[in-house]
Amino acid sequence: MNRNPSPLPRPQLHFITDKNPWADGSDIPSLPLAGNLILCLLLVACAAYPLVITPPQIYTVCLLVALIALLLFVVRSVTVGILSAALFFGGCLTGGFIGGVYAVALMATVGIGAFLISTCRSYALVAVPVAAYALSLLLCRDPMLAVLSLIAFPAAGILAYNTMQNRPRVSSICLISIMLGLCAVFGGALVWYHQNGTIVPSEVLAAIEALREQIVTVMVADATLMEALQITLDSAGTGIEAAALIRSSVELVFNMLPGLLILALNLLAYAAQLTCIRTYRGVGMKQLVTHTSQLFILSVPAAIVYLGCCIASLFSGELTLATAAIENLRLILLPGMCLVGVFKLGADFQRGVSKVWIAVMIGAALLAPTMLILCVSISGALATLMRPVIAHILLNQPKNDSSDHSDDPS
Repeated sequence: MNRNPSPLPRPQLHFITDKNPWADGSDIPSLPLAGNLILCLLLVACAAYPLVITPPQIYTVCLLVALIALLLFVVRSVTVGILSAALFFGGCLTGGFIGGVYAVALMATVGIGAFLISTCRSYALVAVPVAAYALSLLLCRDPMLAVLSLIAFPAAGILAYNTMQNRPRVSSICLISIMLGLCAVFGGALVWYHQNGTIVPSEVLAAIEALREQIVTVMVADATLMEALQITLDSAGTGIEAAALIRSSVELVFNMLPGLLILALNLLAYAAQLTCIRTYRGVGMKQLVTHTSQLFILSVPAAIVYLGCCIASLFSGELTLATAAIENLRLILLPGMCLVGVFKLGADFQRGVSKVWIAVMIGAALLAPTMLILCVSISGALATLMRPVIAHILLNQPKNDSSDHSDDPS
């Protein structure tokens, strides 16, 4: 049987030979001066909007309008819009309307900052953090607090470096998340030192404990809430007191805070990386978007750990340190597994396979949204486990005959 000596690469394996467009700097396109200037001004406005100050209302409104315009006319991505909405509402829950605007502004600072660093490559960009610090100092009148306007630029630099080095997407997101976490810790320590003059770990833990007790006290003092909750518990025949349920719920949330914070950082890092990629496309630099920067591939150990945490959570009883650690770990891995599961379901739907599994997803969505999230995440974990097996099969398949290549891409 005559074999084709140089068969075309399989579509599933195109990313293996992905070329780095930044290898030759002379081929990198650039925006006009006006475009770079507008993005730099937006970057300054976003960076100089720290959460610890109360900016003028007109500043908040103008910045929010500018961010919406950026998403509509430059980024032009439904996914980024959904992530921006999630970040906005999450920020509103923790810091009010200003917190929501700050969350989206932080995403734009990292994403647009990385875009400018990777495409502009001019020392004039140093003026952006300087201008952001100056604007923040003008607003808060405090040289120490004004430093908070710079906390997003290290993450932007890491994103730009990883993009130009054509590093895998997941590792890039993890590094951005870690840097954002370190900068958040630095910012929190800076604010604490500014207010108290010293940083003592025992005092920080005592403040967290006092905050938890304060939340419980405020919720228990709400007579309307307590009455409605007690009626619900009595009608369900649980025999649980409303005050005890509130206290255990608040303790659960505080025990899950590490996982919730890391989840928020991962979501922010993912949204910033996607914003950077979509900005390349939106301004006509599609050639700078590689397969490596788009493929979201989790590791097999992560899938094994997630499935193990899901199984362990089924047999966990009362809340202990071990169960809290398991739930935090599961919460951290949940978004990534869900994303892989969504990609898999989308590919299955296009190929017309796994209709039974899709029917299970639809049934889960109708019964309970939490069950849908669990099913999608488990689907992503199983797909991650099967990926090396599928890749091994594809790589070891015999080459097709020349007559069998009529449907290959040309």
